[in-house]
Amino acid sequence: MDHVTRSWSLIKSCFLVLRNAPRLAWFPILSGLCSLAVVVPLGISLCLAVGRNPAGLDAWLSGWGTRPWVWAAGLGAFFILNVGGYFLSTFFGVATIACVLGRLEGKPVALRDGFRTAMDRSGVIAGWALLAASVGLVLQA
Repeated sequence: MDHVTRSWSLIKSCFLVLRNAPRLAWFPILSGLCSLAVVVPLGISLCLAVGRNPAGLDAWLSGWGTRPWVWAAGLGAFFILNVGGYFLSTFFGVATIACVLGRLEGKPVALRDGFRTAMDRSGVIAGWALLAASVGLVLQA
C-alpha cells in the first residue's frame, strides 16, 4: 500500500506543478508534433511509391522471404524509426523533467531552459535511444 500512497503523492505533485506552470503542457504537444514530422514524410513516400506501382508493394512484400536484402532493408528502416522515436520521447522527457525539477526547487523556468538542458545532453540521449531501440528490437525478435 506504500507504493500506492507514494504514487498518488507524486501524481498530486505533478498536477500542482502543471497548475502553477501550465506552459509545461507544451512539451508533450511539441513531442507529438515532432514525431509526426518524422513519420508523416515516410508515410507519404510509401503512399506515393505504392500509388505509382501498386504491384510493386506486393512484389516487395513477397520478397521478404526470398531476398535477404529486402528483409535487411525493412529491418533497418524499422530500426531507424525506433531510434528516432526513442530519441524524441527521451529528449522531450528530459526537457520536461528539467523544468519540473526547477519548479520544485522554486526557480523560475521557461521552456527554453528545458530545451537547453536536453540539448546539452543530446549525445547521452542519442546513446540511450540507440541502446533502447537495440534491446527493443532484440526482444521483439
